[in-house]
Amino acid sequence: MASLATRTVTTIAGSPRHHLQQQQQQQQQEVIGVSPSPAVDQASLHFAPGMLDQIRALTDAGAMTRLLHETVAFQRAIESDLETLFTQRHDLERKLAALLLRSGEVLEIVKADSDQMLSSVASTCALADHVSGKVRELDHAQSRVQSTLARIDAIVERANCIDGAKQALDSLDFESAAKFIETFLHLDAQYSDSTTTDDGRQQTSSEQRTQLLEYKEQLEKLIRQNLASAVDEGDHQRVVRFVKLFTPLALEEEGLRTFVAYLRKVIVSRAREEFDSLVDAVEQAMSGGKSRPTPEFVGALRSLFADIAVAVQENEEILRFLCNEDGIVHAVKELQEECDSRVGAAEGADPREIESAGAQMSPRITNFLRMGTFNRTVQELTMHYIVLEEYFMAENVRKAIKIDEFVTDALTTSMVDDVFYVLQECTRRAISTLNLQSVLATVNSAVNLLNNEYNESLRAKLREPNLAAKLFSAGVGVVKVGTEVATALNNVDISAEYVIKLRHDLEEHCTETFAAPADRDKAKSCLTDLGETGNTFRQLLSLGLEQLANSVTPKLRPILDSVGTISYELTEAQYAENEVNNPWVQKLLYAVDTNVTWLQPMMTTNTYDSLVHLIIDFIVKRLEVIITQKRFNQLGGLQLDRDARNLVSHFSSMTQRTVRDKFARLSQMATILNLEKVSEILDYWGENSGPMTWRLTPAEARRILGLRIDFKPEAIQALRL
Repeated sequence: MASLATRTVTTIAGSPRHHLQQQQQQQQQEVIGVSPSPAVDQASLHFAPGMLDQIRALTDAGAMTRLLHETVAFQRAIESDLETLFTQRHDLERKLAALLLRSGEVLEIVKADSDQMLSSVASTCALADHVSGKVRELDHAQSRVQSTLARIDAIVERANCIDGAKQALDSLDFESAAKFIETFLHLDAQYSDSTTTDDGRQQTSSEQRTQLLEYKEQLEKLIRQNLASAVDEGDHQRVVRFVKLFTPLALEEEGLRTFVAYLRKVIVSRAREEFDSLVDAVEQAMSGGKSRPTPEFVGALRSLFADIAVAVQENEEILRFLCNEDGIVHAVKELQEECDSRVGAAEGADPREIESAGAQMSPRITNFLRMGTFNRTVQELTMHYIVLEEYFMAENVRKAIKIDEFVTDALTTSMVDDVFYVLQECTRRAISTLNLQSVLATVNSAVNLLNNEYNESLRAKLREPNLAAKLFSAGVGVVKVGTEVATALNNVDISAEYVIKLRHDLEEHCTETFAAPADRDKAKSCLTDLGETGNTFRQLLSLGLEQLANSVTPKLRPILDSVGTISYELTEAQYAENEVNNPWVQKLLYAVDTNVTWLQPMMTTNTYDSLVHLIIDFIVKRLEVIITQKRFNQLGGLQLDRDARNLVSHFSSMTQRTVRDKFARLSQMATILNLEKVSEILDYWGENSGPMTWRLTPAEARRILGLRIDFKPEAIQALRL
């Protein structure tokens, strides 16, 4: 009786007549602009998405009868609404006819107004074109007037510069003379074809240029003489004054060379005193006298370095004034040569200083400096540093592996944190040198250590040929063995995570440290090897988890095999009994809890979730094979759907990852097996599938339909899927 009532309600609700009436009513309402009646809205709630499953779940004949009456009332309400809408038809047609009659007169008026507006716009456009042409002519004339005035100003200013330069030279005002000459040369470059008058006669720009160049030569000669005198006398203020005059005369490089030579001369004189004192101290130490003063080699070098640094620092402004950044670099290069001549190849400066300066050098100066003795010394020191860093890193990693031990309240052993701490410190220290070669070499050494010795130590802890026998003793999980296995897997999982974190950390530091895009790209390319190492650890983790899962699945296989002996051709009484005492699902879930969940406190979240998903893969794969070998009636299909839902619910509570996709094929099999008739699958297939993505192929869907004892093969073959 219950099945009959369910089919009756489903047939009425999903009948073609019902859908046709709904479609006609919706189309009519859209045409005439009438909103659906409240009765229709209220009734439509009975057929919202998902209600069909609730109707099928009904088991009370009274409820089914009530739903049938509501459906009939719903149909009558639709018919009443249709009658009401049809009564409005003649009134609407009459109104439309009247509207059409009046629209003709209105359109004539609108057309006349439009023609008038078009004529007005055309005349306005013509007037605007005429006015804009006049404006363009005025703008062109104004530009020519401004150009003429600028040229007149240049002519006057150029004559003033010649007079001013002559008067300044006569009064030995070198700064003013240099300024006048600079201004003239600038104007002459812009207006070289202009003429001017001087004492009542015409004077061409070529004549003015010749006269000005004579004044310029006189000024250069006077400046060089006074500068040489100031250098000989050691008058720093006068040296700075006359060096600055080289810039307005376009002689910046000559002024820079002269000034740097002066600085080097000052440093040489002071260094000579220090080294003479050092030689005397050495001679006294070798004479064998009672008093043997210790030669201050370090002090002499420190004084030399300090003099060079102070010379550059205190004269930074004048160096930048002469040649911007190249002025400072040239000074450092020249003074460094003096340093090299004093200290030889055995000593060198901090490589970080030369690297940070090199990032701002011009290519010419940079190449020259890198060919010097100092840079060769830096390279030698860098090679020594790389060797020491690689040795330090390798020995500490090996030591961490050797003293590896379990840590209380930790999911990993001590080796993991110790190794990655050493790698992080060494690679960060390499980046702090600001030397790309050091970074590349250190990172490559770190990658080799991870891929070889550290990887081998992780694998050694996962090798266990008799894992199943040791993990389960007398059918019960052994906590000690479980802890060892879980910790070994955790080591691999956390190592893979630490590798990714180390890579990101080093990328950020390299981006902040290296300004050149080429250096950043090289560092980033080298760090990609760390990403590959992380993938290697992930693969190792997968192998270890599969080994652990293979030791658990034999505990579940007998229960899954028993499903093959369970009948899914159920009566209503058997279906009701299975709801209380399920023949296999409860046993399977109990076995899973007994053999898997005890490992959860010992494992990381990622490792445990991965293990659970491997167990799910085994269960689902085995169930799909068994189901395709069984026969079902509709109640059996409903029972399979209930079993699948129970499995999804239980495993969802065991893991933080979604499990529905794992059971998607099994759930879709159950959906097919509890259909009322073969053609109902078309309501869920293809364009009617909605948000559901079918994991079954058309051939598999037909095969599952063939498992129903009441579905005819010819009806299944006739389906167009």
